[in-house]
Amino acid sequence: MCNLVSPNNITTSIRILSSNMKLLRKLALLCAIGALATAPAIYAADAAAPKPPKADPKAALIDINTATAEQLQTLEGIAEARSAAIIKGRPYTKKDQIMSKAGIPQAIYDKIKDQIIAKQPGKDKADKPAKKGGDKKGGDKKGGGKKGQDKPDQPAE
Repeated sequence: MCNLVSPNNITTSIRILSSNMKLLRKLALLCAIGALATAPAIYAADAAAPKPPKADPKAALIDINTATAEQLQTLEGIAEARSAAIIKGRPYTKKDQIMSKAGIPQAIYDKIKDQIIAKQPGKDKADKPAKKGGDKKGGDKKGGGKKGQDKPDQPAE
């Protein structure tokens, strides 16, 4: 009969277990080192990721009277059909008119109302027409000079 508990078998088993334990310890140590080495890189990548700058609300407004279909489609809830309806319903005097003129639902309007504007063409100071009547100093009015100079057929006094 074979004796499984012989001193030779026990010694051999201990050696095998000992070498396996050494390998397991080395493997555990390598895993720990790898985890520690990559952790700072992961956290640094999160910390170094640039945060998007806060947009100036007035600079980012989309004018519903002049925006292209692509620009309108950047708004939440506005796809191709709704952008076409907005363009077809122009001009708008107030931004809330997109609900009545373009059929935009109230829920969609509530989501986008802070991102849109309805600018009126010709409301800038630079767009105002010049005053009629010319210069007040008499540069282009008849009879603007001294008496008698504009009328050659009258004798000078």
